[in-house]
Amino acid sequence: MRFFHWNSMEKILSPGPLTAKHAKLENDCAKCHSSFDKSKQNSLCLSCHKEVANDIDKHQGLHGSGIASQGKKCSSCHTEHKGRDFDIRQLDKASFNHNRLTDFPLVASHANPKVTCESCHGSYKDYYLTPRDCFSCHKEKDSHDGRLGQDCSICHKPTVWKDASFDHNKTYFKLQGRHQKLSCLECHKDNSGRMKIDTSCYSCHQKDDVHQGLQKARCEFCHNQNEWKKATKFDHGLTSFPLIGQHQGKSCKLCHASLNFSNADTACISCHRSKDYHKGSLGEDCEKCHNPNGWKKWEFDHNTQTVFKLEGSHTGLECGACHKKPMMKGGRPSSSCYSCHDNDDVHGGRFGETCENCHTVESFRKVAMYRR
Repeated sequence: MRFFHWNSMEKILSPGPLTAKHAKLENDCAKCHSSFDKSKQNSLCLSCHKEVANDIDKHQGLHGSGIASQGKKCSSCHTEHKGRDFDIRQLDKASFNHNRLTDFPLVASHANPKVTCESCHGSYKDYYLTPRDCFSCHKEKDSHDGRLGQDCSICHKPTVWKDASFDHNKTYFKLQGRHQKLSCLECHKDNSGRMKIDTSCYSCHQKDDVHQGLQKARCEFCHNQNEWKKATKFDHGLTSFPLIGQHQGKSCKLCHASLNFSNADTACISCHRSKDYHKGSLGEDCEKCHNPNGWKKWEFDHNTQTVFKLEGSHTGLECGACHKKPMMKGGRPSSSCYSCHDNDDVHGGRFGETCENCHTVESFRKVAMYRR
């Protein structure tokens, strides 16, 4: 007696030829069927259609969130043995309910009747393999040329592509002051990635740097985000030259004419040379007499700062009474009586120029006892 293998028997009992896509399996029934056990039908289908199995496991897509999740068998939608030209998908595009049967609801622009299935699914014969990300469809419309990555949903919405919004305050660089009114491209000009853009003031405001780099790109020391040209009041007290007296409230440019605020000369003469009444004859150490409360307000202790103490009638005299001519730089006026009192010499020079032998500082007209 001759025995038949069940696989051979199933071939004989086959209800018809397979579709073109499954034709190569026509001689291997066990790939799709398990003898006497229809319950294994689904697992055999999914062993080949791994993408569908993945969707079911992850509860996503058509098979994971719609029909298959409702406990239906593969064969309830996809029947075989209908011939080579049969469309096993049996997809009615006109009646297909994308919102109910998938986890990608069509809303707003996507629901426009002018948007056909091919508009999104393109050349994908198996629609469930179509990428779900925005960039896959909209990369041709990407005005950013890929520099902001491919996660379009961060800014764009499915309503209208051009209806974009982005909460910059959720980033590490919050938009404040004048930055709030700027368009994205005013700062994001190059092809830098979204998270890699330089957030230093100087990266955008180098063209506005009137200091020509002398301040080492530390714009935030003086400038703020409300108005670039209105610099904040710099705390000069933090420097080695605190502003006191008449220096307070002055424009920065009055002292920093070159707008180089680093290593500026703090000597009085560096700013006040043009106002030096002495024409350099008293040197450049202005603070010996002058102070920041007023250039014309000066103090000089002749008794401690010179070898010629002011006593008697000399006390209280104006400087110009003795210093009638500007002193030469590095020189000193003569301390002899005769250098000032030659016009008062009633002796006509007969007693020489040693007035102090008879006269005293109390009064030139009061003569003391002559000392040989």
